[in-house]
Amino acid sequence: MRHTALLLLLVPVGLAAQTLPEDLASLEGQVFDAATGGTVRKAAVALRPVDARTTPGFNGYGTSTDDSGKFGMKDIVPGRYRLTVSHTGYVNGEYGSRGPGRPGATLSLDRAQNLTGLAVKLTPQGVVTGRIVDRDGDPVSGAWVQLLRYRYQQGQKQLQASDIGITNDLGEYRIFGVAPGRYYVGATYQRNMLLNQTVDRSANAPPAEDYVPVYYPGTTDVSTAMDLPVTPGSQVRADLILDKTRTSRITGRVVNAIGDLLPAATVSLTPRGSAGGPLYNKSATTGRDGTFELRGIAPGAYYLRAFVDQAGKPHTARTPVEVGGTDIEDLTLTAGPGVEVNGHVRIDGESTVRLTGIRVTLPSREPFAGVTSSAGVQEDGTFRIEQVNHDVYNLSFPGLPPGFYVKSIKSGDTDLLAAGLDLTSGAPGDLDVVLSPNAGQVTGLVQDAQSQPVAGATVVLIPQDQERREQQRDYRVATTDQAGGFNLTSVVPGDYRVYAWEDVESGAYFDPEFMKPVESRGEKISLHEKDQVILQLAVIPADANR
Repeated sequence: MRHTALLLLLVPVGLAAQTLPEDLASLEGQVFDAATGGTVRKAAVALRPVDARTTPGFNGYGTSTDDSGKFGMKDIVPGRYRLTVSHTGYVNGEYGSRGPGRPGATLSLDRAQNLTGLAVKLTPQGVVTGRIVDRDGDPVSGAWVQLLRYRYQQGQKQLQASDIGITNDLGEYRIFGVAPGRYYVGATYQRNMLLNQTVDRSANAPPAEDYVPVYYPGTTDVSTAMDLPVTPGSQVRADLILDKTRTSRITGRVVNAIGDLLPAATVSLTPRGSAGGPLYNKSATTGRDGTFELRGIAPGAYYLRAFVDQAGKPHTARTPVEVGGTDIEDLTLTAGPGVEVNGHVRIDGESTVRLTGIRVTLPSREPFAGVTSSAGVQEDGTFRIEQVNHDVYNLSFPGLPPGFYVKSIKSGDTDLLAAGLDLTSGAPGDLDVVLSPNAGQVTGLVQDAQSQPVAGATVVLIPQDQERREQQRDYRVATTDQAGGFNLTSVVPGDYRVYAWEDVESGAYFDPEFMKPVESRGEKISLHEKDQVILQLAVIPADANR
């Protein structure tokens, strides 16, 4: 590997108003069936800008294939795009993609360029079918069936829902449009909607058992489940029996700060961590007396949350609970107003950039909390996020201008850049956010063993110091264009290794075990402010991590 001079002529789409008619670009291509090699007619083709911020309200260009599977587009403003294709019976595909679910190559169109010979392969969809019955063999109507895959989110490998279906009156389900891969199949069932959120007053008390999520081939523990291979065009069957197991219940009340009972509060139970999260969620509403009851709780670690509107303002509560083999009774959740987070954004050094396009966002660190609060930055750099739940958050800043990075975030003497924002104990001091307009840039070319450019390769910039390596925020990812070129912008100064994979699962590079076989194959670089580094990278073959 070596540093080499490369000139990347990439014209932003935002220059449309400056583009003369004779400078507009065009392209031509054809769509094929990845399994048979035949052409695909009547496929929808969309060309969308890589950076939508450059042209607000512009959704790209579109066309469809003819009877020979061919397509063409004209009068395209030069710039960087992605080409996506869809058709019934196929998984959506992208030009340059190594397979369904993988990012495609970017298309860099220069002025007056006529780009020809584009080929897009569509993979026939997989289908997963089955039947859900109870222990007596009776069909279960209205059961939710999910296909689950392990993916990386916020740097953690988590089981996430990929596709979903619901059983009909015969207990049958059919999930289509499934991309090839290995999936876990899980089913869950909430008791009859007629009884949902009612209080049990049975004359003869029913057994303390309820339906809990079950995974193919028939386990309630996802760690012992069997994954199913779905191949292109295949139909896979997965039948499941929903059985009742011994469960617990949680009862309690929701009150305000002075102890008044709060009716019509929503109480929800979500797992702590990722185990069971995609399928497990219990909720109830407090009655007129402010009490609630949650039934059918499987053993595990959870968060119990309450939400209620008080005079137009949200009041919330959160407490961890451990559910074993016994009931938890008479819990008290004290709902209070959310925390107000105030702060100021400033730029280190001189800049004429306006701050009003930036937002301050607080995504929860809990995988399935579903909590995000945000606010826009005002002209003077101040921001105020009202009614933020008592939780632990990351900090992100969507809308940063190109070439900017977050240099520091502090509350008093506390550094929040890596640690995040802990609001479980109350409001913090004002946040001081410092932005720098002097981010680094890494551009270059990816080649194979024959020194040929590789389109659609995934280039990843990985921080080397441990604290930053655990933060997804400082990674940079790009895919190469049709000429093997890449462009990583707004890079935070520091030490990195740069990797180029022929094919890699999104987020796999966060896993230390995945990285071990290829750790030494990254190009070492050190970036200071304003540095622009040009690289020539050798692609890591698709089978290097197997």
